[in-house]
Parts: sequence; C-alpha cells; structure tokens
Amino acid sequence: MSSAERADRHRGAPETAGAPETAGAPETAGAPETAGAPDPGGVGPSDRILLIGLEGRIAREVLRLARQRWGPEAVRTILRTPGRSALVPVTGVIPVLDPAAPSAAATAATAATAATAATAATGASVDGPVTGSWPTLAGAGAGGDESACCVVCVALSTDLQADLKTDVATRRRALAGLVAAAGAAARPGGHVVVVTSARVYGARASNPVPLPAESPVQAADDGGLVGDLIVAEAAIAQLRAQRPDLRVTTLRPAAVVGPGVDTTITRHFESPRLLVLSGSRPLWQFVHVEDLASAVLTVLVDGLAPEHERAGGRPGAGAQAATPLLGPVVTVGAPGGVTQEQVERISGKRRLELPAAAALATARRLHAAGVLSTSGLDLDYVCYPWVVASDRLEAVGWRAVHDNEACLRVLLEQLHGRGQRGLRRDAAVGTASAAVALVGTAALMRRRRRKGA
Repeated sequence: MSSAERADRHRGAPETAGAPETAGAPETAGAPETAGAPDPGGVGPSDRILLIGLEGRIAREVLRLARQRWGPEAVRTILRTPGRSALVPVTGVIPVLDPAAPSAAATAATAATAATAATAATGASVDGPVTGSWPTLAGAGAGGDESACCVVCVALSTDLQADLKTDVATRRRALAGLVAAAGAAARPGGHVVVVTSARVYGARASNPVPLPAESPVQAADDGGLVGDLIVAEAAIAQLRAQRPDLRVTTLRPAAVVGPGVDTTITRHFESPRLLVLSGSRPLWQFVHVEDLASAVLTVLVDGLAPEHERAGGRPGAGAQAATPLLGPVVTVGAPGGVTQEQVERISGKRRLELPAAAALATARRLHAAGVLSTSGLDLDYVCYPWVVASDRLEAVGWRAVHDNEACLRVLLEQLHGRGQRGLRRDAAVGTASAAVALVGTAALMRRRRRKGA
C-alpha cells in the first residue's frame, strides 16, 4: 500500500478495493455502491466541488484525493499558472477587491457573468491543465446549477521557477482574482477553503512555539513571494466581508515538501553549506504535500458530516449537519520540529554561520545586482521559528503520516537527481539564504586557498 493510500485509510477516507468510482455515490468498504446515497463527507450527487487556483503539486494531490473520495464527476478544476496560462476566467471577478464594491450578491453575480463573457469572447477553456471541465461560472454565488457547495482555492505556489519568470504585479493580480473567483463560484451557504502559508505569520526569534492559528499576519512584504501570500490573505479578508453568507476557511501549512515541490525553502537546502545567522536557533517544520491534501479534505468534511460519523458511525435518516469544529483559520504541519543540528546530521551538510548584518548586506548587494528578486528579508524564515500546530485538525481525527525527519529526507532525495551545477545556479537565483551561503562559501574557499599558497 502506498503512503497516500495509508494516509487515506488512516484518516477515514472510504475505500472500495477494485470497485469503480460512481459520481455522487459513497465508497464504503464491504457495502455495494448505490447512486444517490448519502456520502459520509456530506457531498451528495447534486453537489459540486470546485478546485481553483495555482496549478501544481498541491492542486494535483487535492484533486486525486477528492476524486478518489467523491468520484471524478463531483470535482471540477480551474487551475492556472500566472504568466503562462490564460487567466481569462478570473479577470471579471478582480473588482470584488474594490472597497467600494456593491453588495455581496450583486458582486458575485456580476463577477460570474463577467468571467463567463470573457471566456466566451476568447474561446478559452475554464478547465486547467489537470483533467475535468467546468462549463461556466454562470449562476455562481446565486445557487445556480453550476455553483459549488465547496470551493478549494490553492493560493500557495510550489513552482518557484515559474514564479521567478513572472512579474510581481501579474502574480498578485492572478492570486487576488483566483480568491475572488472562488467566492463567486460558491453557492450561498457554501464553504470556501483557501490554502496560503504559515509564512504569513512572519518569522521572529520571539515567536511562540507553536504559533497559535489566530496569531496576526505580521510578515513583511519585500516584493517577493511572501508578499504574494499577504495579497491573497487580504483578498480572503475582503471575501469574508463581502460574502457573509459563505463559510471561509484559511488553511496555513508549514513548509511544503514532496515530489515536484520547488520553493524558496526547498532551495535553501540546495547550497553546499546551510546558512545560519549568528545567535539564531532555527527550528524547522515541514508538511508533506500528501498530508496537506488530506488536511484540505478534512477541512471540507468538517461541518458537513453528522457528529456520529466523525466517530466512525454510519449516516442515518434525518441526520443533521454538526456545528463545524474548525475555526476560520487552520494550521497544519508535521508535529514539532527539527533543530539545525538534526538537519545537518540528516543532510550531511555543514553550516555557514554569518553575522545577521553581514548576511543581510550581502543579500541586498545581490538584489541590487539583479541576482535576487528580494532584498533579503526572507532570511528570517531559515533562521527563526514559524512552527505551527495541527491541533484543530487532530481534534477531528486528522493525523500526519510523514514526520519532519521523513519530510526532510524526501526533500533531500529530490535534490539527488539534479546536477550540482544546476542546483547551485537555481539556489542562488531562488532564495536569499542559499545565495548568501554560496557567496560566503566561495569567500571561505578563497581565504583557505590564499592561506595554503
């Protein structure tokens, strides 16, 4: 059994070995499937789940698990890569972020109409590079036939190379539009789940471990990808204000790892030495993309299934939906964290310790030279803790399959298949910590050669 299958079984995702999936039918081991029967997750045959957002490893894993649970016809996709994919379906909903926007119902209807009209005008498909189709957004937000009972919006990118090729304004317009489109596509009383990142809390030496989910968003925007997430969070706040009829949940994961995941955090580990700021005590936390996807499904199910089903019971006639146990913000990560010493032992890499002022000055010089896209504020994320708890998810039965050490090994294994020269070039371009570590390592080697001469 694969790790994904173990995750599904461990978290209570129904499985039927060898049986074909039927849209809207339950998957109950040992029982025949009946079209139109109630689903243990609360999604019936007339309901739709929309997966919208950034195309990538997170979206693909969520799609796999959702279709495995509820059937291929119940889940539709609108997935885009900013700078490469046409963002037509969401261009009409960007005005929802205007503070002077009209009422929620009028905004949703206008957004859906504009999106549909724009799509028709260009002939572009609203379906993303993954499979599936979403006919239109007409009627979204007003309970129309194409509205969704649940919408998952992936606002966290796992494709750093594509991000770096796209200008900041384009990336942020895309994210704001995708969040707004998620709200526009949800029926009244529906549930919107937006995946961002725990990085929005900011990384500080004074951060409690773990950070409470309700901690304020304190990350600084230095023009990089953290700023993109801050824009997405602002769009979520405006969606909540303009669509009070919706339940909106923000899911903030720790550093995501897994096959095909490329982020500023994963590139930190590509440098020959690992940067550590003098006096700092890094504490690393990860979450495997499979565990993140199963957390998304847990959030979707919360509040839909009757209380007795959370305890493993079967649905009964007249059962009523339970009050959601999860709050508006949910955090997820592998339990605890790993120290810098543990990271060095597992990776076999030595540290490069530099004073904070010297590291930041080097990052700023690289930024001025056009090597880095940011001025170096993201150095904090590899030096100070931003560890989160998964207690709210664990309270409803979710468990991480991969611990932090396993996640780190997955990350390191992914690097082995790439050439060292390419790794160093990509690391230098992708993240301040790796770039500063490369410059510092080169300076150290030059000093050693001069001493040996």
